Amino acid sequence: MKKFKFRLQRVLEYRKILREERQRELLAKLHQLRLAKERLEALERAELANRIGEGDVQLLLLYMNGAYGERLKIEIASQRVAVEQAEKERDQAVELYQEAAKDEKALISLKEKKFLEYRAYLEAEDRKFLDELATQKGNLLHAD
Repeated sequence: MKKFKFRLQRVLEYRKILREERQRELLAKLHQLRLAKERLEALERAELANRIGEGDVQLLLLYMNGAYGERLKIEIASQRVAVEQAEKERDQAVELYQEAAKDEKALISLKEKKFLEYRAYLEAEDRKFLDELATQKGNLLHAD
């Protein structure tokens, strides 16, 4: 009997590679998002520490704290935009990964279906052969 061969095996292998690549991209985007959020949290902590630190200080220090606080606010706003962008990129990576996984799963299902059809075909061929053998044996016994 000939061995089962899925004619779309190379396509399936390509889809698997594509899914794995999309998975790596997704992990990279998740890492970027985590780093962006950590940076935002650090900036927000620095801003809070700057506000708490204000008290009875000299005018120059107050001015420096104010300038530092303004710069922190600008950086925080910028970092929030970066976090939003990282979230959008993560969402896109999730969609691409899900699409690649769906494509691969569809081919795996097709392969399984074709294999079951192949097994059913082999079983039918075996039954035909055994029926033919039984018929020939029956003909030989009746001929005697």
